[in-house]
Amino acid sequence: MNQMNSSPSSEAVKVIYLPVMMVFCDKKVVPYRPEDFTSDYRSANGHLVCSHASLPKMKVTHLLDRRGFFHTLSPLKKRCAFLGYFVRVWDFTKMECSVSTAGPLKMDELLVEAKNWKNDYGRRLRRYLEKQNPEAIFDETQFRLVWESTLKFMPVSEVDWGKVLDLRK
Repeated sequence: MNQMNSSPSSEAVKVIYLPVMMVFCDKKVVPYRPEDFTSDYRSANGHLVCSHASLPKMKVTHLLDRRGFFHTLSPLKKRCAFLGYFVRVWDFTKMECSVSTAGPLKMDELLVEAKNWKNDYGRRLRRYLEKQNPEAIFDETQFRLVWESTLKFMPVSEVDWGKVLDLRK
């Protein structure tokens, strides 16, 4: 990640463009439609608040939004951590994270990150990226091509392609 194209340099992000691909524990990527994402993640004080903070396997480390921007989440503080006792029934704990962004990434830069993703979605994304020009930018058009070609079972309506999560609220 140290060679990433940081055209709008690593800076605090103000908006996340949905749909997104979430990276959990740096090991797997999972696509999230706008309605799924906003049900578990929200904004507060310029930060992203993530659900399931007591479950280590649910730790979100990065986001790839539909513009091709790669967002790094840095944990700041846990909310309702005292309710971690109930994690076997329901995880009430939330994690507030700062968000910094780099991008849009080139295909080869994203491929370097995608090599760490050891699940089916990660393999599909890698296969797609390996066929592309390594110097091309992974932008909104490329994101949509990946989504529609590899995630046919997760259709997103045209209205949902225009949604954003504003972190300034």
